[in-house]
Amino acid sequence: MSSARLMALPLLAALIVAAPARAYLPAPYGGQAVVPLPAAVVTIDPAAATQPGELQVSTLVFDTLYTFGSRRWQLPHLARLMPECNQAGTSCRIRLRADIKLHDGRILDAAAVAASLHRTKRGPHGYLLANVTSIRAEGIDAIRLTLRHRASDLAVLLSTPATAIAVRRGSRLVGSGPFRVARRRPRHIELVAHAECFAGRPRLDRLVFKAFKRSSTEVASFHIGHLTLSRHGKSAFGGRPRYAAEEALTQPRTLVYLAVGKRPEYLRDPLVRRALLAAIDRKRLSKVADTGPSRVAHGPVDRGILRYRRPRGARFSRGRANRLLARAAKGSPELRAAARSGRVQLSLLVDASRPDDKIAAGQLVADLDRIGIEARIETRDAASYRSRLAGGNYQLALARLPLQLPDGSLGVAAAYAAAGDQAAAARCVLKGCGAREARAFSKALPLLPLVHAGTRFHYDARLGPLAPDRSGRLPLADTYWRRRAANGGAAGN
Repeated sequence: MSSARLMALPLLAALIVAAPARAYLPAPYGGQAVVPLPAAVVTIDPAAATQPGELQVSTLVFDTLYTFGSRRWQLPHLARLMPECNQAGTSCRIRLRADIKLHDGRILDAAAVAASLHRTKRGPHGYLLANVTSIRAEGIDAIRLTLRHRASDLAVLLSTPATAIAVRRGSRLVGSGPFRVARRRPRHIELVAHAECFAGRPRLDRLVFKAFKRSSTEVASFHIGHLTLSRHGKSAFGGRPRYAAEEALTQPRTLVYLAVGKRPEYLRDPLVRRALLAAIDRKRLSKVADTGPSRVAHGPVDRGILRYRRPRGARFSRGRANRLLARAAKGSPELRAAARSGRVQLSLLVDASRPDDKIAAGQLVADLDRIGIEARIETRDAASYRSRLAGGNYQLALARLPLQLPDGSLGVAAAYAAAGDQAAAARCVLKGCGAREARAFSKALPLLPLVHAGTRFHYDARLGPLAPDRSGRLPLADTYWRRRAANGGAAGN
């Protein structure tokens, strides 16, 4: 062998060894991602957050005691171990990790955890803790829960975003999650990495969330590189983004529904509610209700999560809607008088900060108009909309209910709670809700299920994998930039 070849062998060996070494380098730290919100954010308090964007932000700031692992198993998170219960299963002790540092630098203690769970129990998600009769701290590193009945799903309930631990400091809430809040307005939220997060520092330095008044503005921002992700597709309005884009699809995990008020009195009549549902072309609505894979809703939970038979008479039929209204008018002088005047007039409450809902509301108005119901769209800012929805101050309201966990029973319970029936929601948690209860819900119609909606995201291909979890939320705490953008922008420093 020639001397030149012998001299080249060490260099070749070094290249062979170095090539795979580069492939196994850890993901880099740094940069930011700019993410669109589906609507303005009213609260990120886990005890009160109910909308998809609110849950997405809340889960990045606040941690739960337990979390989902592979194959739907629960794993300790803020908790050090699984619950330690007595023989009857009615008294459970949960030990806390000792190394949990909050965003304000203080150490999380048992008293703060107990106070946070008390807040959840008193809030709109209180049904999740219906089986819990008392919550108290034991020392600084454990809490004791007393239960009405033995509960094998306690760790599941304490994995839901609503039960995340939020510590009150004056007028603000502090968490222990991978990001802390740096700046917050209803349409603009900035999160920065929590360097001392017990579960590990996130790879990104900053996350910026923005809500847009128009879908076209969001897409244009994505095309010119001012957004890292787009909810409305890379070519929804023509053109192409300045960088390669990849796609992420969330499963139909958000229920789009029509809330029905208690005034006028005839809206309480099941015949009227069935007539409204029969009049709406839900198959067509599923194409405009969101930007991803969506299906007609025949019940409170998508049948991909909880299997149940579709109720009879649930199909779209204007003839059937008119017949049901005529039957209802025989027993309601108020409805009969409204029908004689030529039109039944109702208002439709819509969140003004959600562009997608304005489009869906337009179709609802057109569908109801064809059966003689004149629905007038009433838009309100996000805070006013939420207040009126919670107080029942509406006639019809277009609303959304995201799934907290991919659990069918909890989905049925959440739908009852959204309809204002906390007692039924609590029964679902205490006794379990299966296919029979989901079908009964679809017959009683405390709210009108329209569409189970998913979302199609397009994102900068330089960003690390963004496969949504089973609840339809993006794993933004785990993503990273594969390589830095040359001139800042969305991937900037």
